[in-house]
Amino acid sequence: MKPLISILVTSLSVGCIQNTYEYPDCENETEEPGSVSDIPTPSQDVEDSNSNDSDSTGSDTQTEDDVVKTTEYFYDDAQSLLYVQVFKDPSALASNLAHNHVMRATNWTGDVTFNASDISVCEMSFSLPVVDLAVDEDAMRELVGYGDTINTSDRETIREHMLANNQLNANQYASIWFQSSECTQTDSGLVVTGDMFIAGATREIDVVMNTTVTNEAFYLNGVIDVTHADFGMTPYEAFFGAVRNAEPL
Repeated sequence: MKPLISILVTSLSVGCIQNTYEYPDCENETEEPGSVSDIPTPSQDVEDSNSNDSDSTGSDTQTEDDVVKTTEYFYDDAQSLLYVQVFKDPSALASNLAHNHVMRATNWTGDVTFNASDISVCEMSFSLPVVDLAVDEDAMRELVGYGDTINTSDRETIREHMLANNQLNANQYASIWFQSSECTQTDSGLVVTGDMFIAGATREIDVVMNTTVTNEAFYLNGVIDVTHADFGMTPYEAFFGAVRNAEPL
């Protein structure tokens, strides 16, 4: 699994927060994206804007006052994207019968405190409800380039396996969360160090974030690379190991 973050953080949280993600045959469902264009990708949006007008000095340009200002931003799934890719193990005997998977976090929230002139005040956190991970939506599978879809019945089975006691153990651990302890500005980007909690285990990790600060918003994106073993989990397998997931998360 590889959690990927594409976040637009603003000074106000936006959107309606619901309690659980529901599948299409359930009542009161959270709306599933109908197409790739329905999925928020704010970091890509700002990159496209910059590439189209690289010399712009309009309202989005940072001012000296903004640089020295400490601001707290809030974000949620209405404007931002957090998803996890799970890859099949190609060395498994029946790997041709298995699928790669993608889980999109819904009903998640977080915050960032940032000051470009004083990195010591930088803080970042987010939390997501495990039961609200949306499994293998058609639009998300297209977004990550899988080129196929998975029917609703199989998606529900995959979700049950994902939440089982030997995987994310949703019955005991309701949330996945991250809390930073330090930020460092490097040539590669903003390195955010902090604790990540998954399935009852906490591990300190480093995440390299690309950031863009404008007068109105704060954009960041990055990739979290960990493994099942880091959090005491064993990759899901079936048919005596003939089908199984790969180790990387």
